Amino acid sequence: SCWTEDSRFEGNWIHDLGGDYQSGITLNNGAQGNVIIDNVVHDVPHIGIEVKSTEYGDPNEVIGNAVFAIG
Repeated sequence: SCWTEDSRFEGNWIHDLGGDYQSGITLNNGAQGNVIIDNVVHDVPHIGIEVKSTEYGDPNEVIGNAVFAIG
């Protein structure tokens, strides 16, 4: 398997996603050492920002994001 590691997700504007279970930003199990910073997520039907287990890797950071009008 593979995962996202040591990446930066910054300054994105995510909005008006279709479907029932679409999330704005998702880091799945195993993703580690990532930074999610200064994004705007709104009008998505499921979860704005979802961060799952690092599976004992370096922690992910979620800083200064705006998330509203979810679900």
